[in-house]
Amino acid sequence: SATVTLDEIVEYEASRHKSTSDAHIKSFDDIDDIVKRYRKNGKKIVFTNGCFDILHVGHVNYLNEAKKLGDFLIVGVNSDESIKRLKGHDRPINCLEDRMYILNNLKCVDLVVSFDEEDPIELIKIIKPHYHVKGSDYKNKPLIERETIEKFGGKVVFVDLVEGKSTTKTIKKINFVMKKTLKFLSSCHEKQFSNFLIIKRISFVYLSLKFLSIFSSGNLFNSVFTFWINDFNLFIKKLSLTFKSYAKSTKSS
Repeated sequence: SATVTLDEIVEYEASRHKSTSDAHIKSFDDIDDIVKRYRKNGKKIVFTNGCFDILHVGHVNYLNEAKKLGDFLIVGVNSDESIKRLKGHDRPINCLEDRMYILNNLKCVDLVVSFDEEDPIELIKIIKPHYHVKGSDYKNKPLIERETIEKFGGKVVFVDLVEGKSTTKTIKKINFVMKKTLKFLSSCHEKQFSNFLIIKRISFVYLSLKFLSIFSSGNLFNSVFTFWINDFNLFIKKLSLTFKSYAKSTKSS
């Protein structure tokens, strides 16, 4: 037989329920106690932070690589207000609760904690991570938290990003499809179609519902986004055929 410590029992129980609860979404005070316990047990702590607005394959790969550096991965997530200050009033797309829930359900993530500041320095002071992970796009940029990390004996590690994958590019792609759709509808000759405005409104509602159904599902991976784009393109093709058929019938009558 073997003996276990109370800390090991707590850690085991937490790991059992990780995928079915929000037990790993923590406050600053919770993080302080947990980090002290893991340090006491000799665990290597890894920390990273970001907005994680529309989760994509680049995020998942980044977090998997971060976890490989140690035993325990903590992810700091910018609050909604923090993101608005950094990226503008039209962001985030997903609220803090949704973003944290999705991250919490990734196998590689051990703890999730939010912060309201524009940088994670105060959180870093509590965690004192062995490794602080950033994307390779920060390699040649000033890193405001570097001094704090190194003060506690930590190391900044840069992880390569997946080329072509970013939340900003995803949003641009969505906006492109929306503009393309509205341009197509606007190009139709209103005099030819007495019900044009009705069809236009129905199309916009369809687009909006599709958009909302995806962004409230909590599964914002590329496969879902690709499915939606293909599905909507099919809708546009059908709508176009309807317009052409209507035009032919009008000419022949």
